[in-house]
Amino acid sequence: MHPLSVVVTLFRQGTTKQLLELHLEHFTHANLVGAYCPDAEENTMLASLFPGDRGDAEGLEPLAALNPGPYEFGSRSKGRPYRWAQDLAGMDVIGALLLPSAVAGSGFVSGVERREVLEGLATLRRQQRVQTIVERLEAVKRAAAALK
Repeated sequence: MHPLSVVVTLFRQGTTKQLLELHLEHFTHANLVGAYCPDAEENTMLASLFPGDRGDAEGLEPLAALNPGPYEFGSRSKGRPYRWAQDLAGMDVIGALLLPSAVAGSGFVSGVERREVLEGLATLRRQQRVQTIVERLEAVKRAAAALK
């Protein structure tokens, strides 16, 4: 784990009341970013922000290259490598790409396939991912407060 970490504090809109404190930390060996909240209830909420993103980093290419089985993040880290945490950190981490030529067994990536992959990545980068994540954090936090 890298010694540098970032703390993001979200405030309720139009007030100075803190909504959420989010910690981001870098896992140097895996080249991923982990996220956690010091408050246990809020930390549990992070795993339910987006369907299928439990923070186990299953299917992320950097981990697949390091270890074929489940990756252990160690006891020193509190953070989990959610896909949305990678987006907040500006990292383009995607799942393994299964191209048609790879399925066919040729192993050769055509120019058309390469162009399609690059266009897909460009589209991914143009999305307002940070804004979407912040809006989702706010919505989930408001919903949790309404249930109390």
